[in-house]
Amino acid sequence: MRLGVDGVEQARKEVDRIVRQRRRSFAWCRCCRGLTPPELTHERGYCMGCAAATQGTVY
Repeated sequence: MRLGVDGVEQARKEVDRIVRQRRRSFAWCRCCRGLTPPELTHERGYCMGCAAATQGTVY
């Protein structure tokens, strides 16, 4: 399947939308101030590394 010019433009816009949404889901760690994706964020706003080091969390 080949996309025409309009299809390529539409695909690019969709990719841009997905990237913006993903970037907005990241959060700053309270301890190290690192930018952390939601799947690696501990429940209290810490990244997994800081949660293990300072909160006693075991993974």
